[in-house]
Amino acid sequence: MMAKRAPNRAAERARAYRARKRLHDQGDHSKCVVGNCVVITPESVMRHVTSDEPVTPVEVAEDSRGLGARGQGLWDEMTARWVPSPLHREMLMEACRMADRLEKFDLQLKGREWLRFRVRDEEGTEVVVYIDGLLRAARELQGEFRMVIADLVKAMPVKKEQPKGGGVLADLAAKRAARSAHTAG
Repeated sequence: MMAKRAPNRAAERARAYRARKRLHDQGDHSKCVVGNCVVITPESVMRHVTSDEPVTPVEVAEDSRGLGARGQGLWDEMTARWVPSPLHREMLMEACRMADRLEKFDLQLKGREWLRFRVRDEEGTEVVVYIDGLLRAARELQGEFRMVIADLVKAMPVKKEQPKGGGVLADLAAKRAARSAHTAG
């Protein structure tokens, strides 16, 4: 009985690389890997794959601070009420980024957004992704977010309401003063 020899993976990789290199040098980029060839970019691959179908690009709304919609909303709400000190401004910026991350985690956990990965592997190695840590990470971030927001709320000045007449006691005091002025005069 003859034993089966294990395939020589290094030799197979070298052969595959030489075959791709030969095609690449001849101008055939069909076997090139995205990112390793200047001709094959993510945009050119998407154009080729979706050439028959209309493509609606997904745009992430970001402002000059790099905030998404949720973070920008938090920034606008907080700064409309308060002018933070430089330290609190940095805390607020990080809280806004946390809000954006929590939004992304929520979309990923609900299956509305995909996790994105880039693999630079010439052999086409299969990548297995486990997202069980995503829920734990989201919960940890929620706790940290709660603490940062609590610190920011404590730092905000409290607006005291102006007394509108002092209530019942002030009315009684005013009536007593008027009565004593009337009887004295």
